[in-house]
Amino acid sequence: MTASDNEMHDYVTKADLTQEVTALRSDMKLMETTLKADMKVLELTIKNDVQHEMGQMEGRLRNEIGQVEGRLRGEMGHVEGRLRGEMGQTEDRLRGEISQVRTEMSHHFWWLVGMMIGTMSAMLGVIARGFHWI
Repeated sequence: MTASDNEMHDYVTKADLTQEVTALRSDMKLMETTLKADMKVLELTIKNDVQHEMGQMEGRLRNEIGQVEGRLRGEMGHVEGRLRGEMGQTEDRLRGEISQVRTEMSHHFWWLVGMMIGTMSAMLGVIARGFHWI
């Protein structure tokens, strides 16, 4: 090999560059296709994982809501029972007070009737004496 042959090996030709660019483009297209496929797989995996997690969370939330609802129903039943008892006691007490007021009103009514009859008797007595003088 001569010096000029040696120098020729040091230079890159246009054909070499074209071949290298073509190879790089091919590699890039392959990488792009592979990356797109990987992204699709990753997207589906994430979507499935999220759906699975959401399903589990929904199940747990429904369970917790059911438990809270059960506790609230129990507490409401307890409060309702207590209120019914208190209302019954209040009703009984009011019935007793109403009965007592009725008894007192009846007593006062008959006392008033007696007083009116007594007053009328006294007035008639005075009138009768007045006629007696005549």
